[in-house]
Amino acid sequence: MRHTLERVQFIKRSRAEVFNFFSDAHNLELLSPAFLNFRVLSDMPIQMAPGTTIDYRLSLYGIPFIWPTKIDVFEPNIQFIDTQLRGPYRYWRHLHEFRDTQCGTEMIDVVNAPRCPWKSCSTTLRRAKSRSHLRLSRRHHCQLFWESVGIDNRARSIST
Repeated sequence: MRHTLERVQFIKRSRAEVFNFFSDAHNLELLSPAFLNFRVLSDMPIQMAPGTTIDYRLSLYGIPFIWPTKIDVFEPNIQFIDTQLRGPYRYWRHLHEFRDTQCGTEMIDVVNAPRCPWKSCSTTLRRAKSRSHLRLSRRHHCQLFWESVGIDNRARSIST
């Protein structure tokens, strides 16, 4: 069963500035929780475009792995979508969308993935770990970004 986690943030910066920050794959190292041991393996600079592949190394629940992803959609200053090519999830699709507001930029993140990253996960693990992992990672990502730029407190999280 697929799970959707949506996070909406209001950022007091221009759409171009916010888009450039989040579309730079190397910023994920700064934004990811330390427990993931997240590293970008692809060489700098990464030319973002449809078809670009990016390799990451991280640990999930203490299990290290390489996580290759592919940029499926890349529309500068509007949106980009990355999908997992191989990794712990049966399916992973992450939409990053950016919209102008009167006060800056509305950034929408939508992650579609199974609740549990591995096929052998029990229902208990699926509910307890996977959902909390997605939320914790997104919360950490937001917290670090809040510290570096001005974000309106109206950020909200929606999950199904």
